[in-house]
Amino acid sequence: MSVGQYAQSTLFNANIINKDNFVYLNVTPGNTGGVINILNDFDWISEGGYVDEVPYIMAKELELNFGQIVQNLTGVATGLASTISGSDISRDNADPNDPYALLYSAHTTGFNYIFPHLVKDGGHITGKINNTWTKSDVTIGSKQILTDFAKKYGLGGISDFLTDFSHTVNLGTEDIYYYNNTTPRTLKISFPLYNTIDEAGAIRNADFVNLFSLQNTKMRTSFLTYIPPKVYVLESPGTGGVYMPLAYVKSFDVHSIGTTRFLNTGNYAQGAYASASSGYNGYGSNGRLIPEAYKIEITFEEVYPVSSNIVLGAIGGNKVNVVNDTTNAQGNTVIGANIKGGLVTVTTK
Repeated sequence: MSVGQYAQSTLFNANIINKDNFVYLNVTPGNTGGVINILNDFDWISEGGYVDEVPYIMAKELELNFGQIVQNLTGVATGLASTISGSDISRDNADPNDPYALLYSAHTTGFNYIFPHLVKDGGHITGKINNTWTKSDVTIGSKQILTDFAKKYGLGGISDFLTDFSHTVNLGTEDIYYYNNTTPRTLKISFPLYNTIDEAGAIRNADFVNLFSLQNTKMRTSFLTYIPPKVYVLESPGTGGVYMPLAYVKSFDVHSIGTTRFLNTGNYAQGAYASASSGYNGYGSNGRLIPEAYKIEITFEEVYPVSSNIVLGAIGGNKVNVVNDTTNAQGNTVIGANIKGGLVTVTTK
């Protein structure tokens, strides 16, 4: 049930939903149908600019159905049980050959973004891979092994001999290291949005900023519960580019460039301007603070560190499936997940 209109634009509608004593901010696509095509539909280059060869990133937006900890435990427990038992435990329609399959449960929000990927000279196309190997705590030098062996079996003379001998000839072997982890990659996307070309474009730019801000903050559903910010499947066209099967927005930064003005748009509260008594101090209630341009900076970080399985998908192989998409067959999207007695129930609109 809708209990209040939060915001409305050509890009999105946002309504307050009250369902089973939980409150949700339900954000749905506007007149554009949910495809936010920055590359082709927004003013980030001069009029008539050529974009056919500009690299771009496609980002499919998803909302987790329930808490991250619960999802991790569920996915790990299912995978562990399957591995130990040697049989394929049902994970909906998961590929049994996919070790990542369905670690998270989520539904599509209806929004898909196409961002220009302006890679600078010396920049990272696919994100930087950082591996960490750690020195083993086990002492494996030949002298030490033999000396410990001699001491264990009461061969003290041999132990003393080995110690003296090793000091003379520098007996020993190299340290052994083991693989520890790979740092999750980050991907930074940066582009301008110009607000001086026409009013419609300026409003569209502001709507994008508002939408992406809404989608990348947590949604509180009660005093104790909330739904985390949205997550994304990222990929670039072709092979050898970007592929992150699940990523989140680590930072979203909007810089103001040039003079910021108050732009009156749409219907005004009272005539041309609202009165001071209305709380808007003479400004139109639907006006917006618009700078001459925005500089948008979005940093994505992958949830799971890159593996050869993921790299294979980036170079033309099968892509791993981290998310179980619970968007139903009728195309309805999940409003939220209600937590009752430790169980998670999903409601749809």
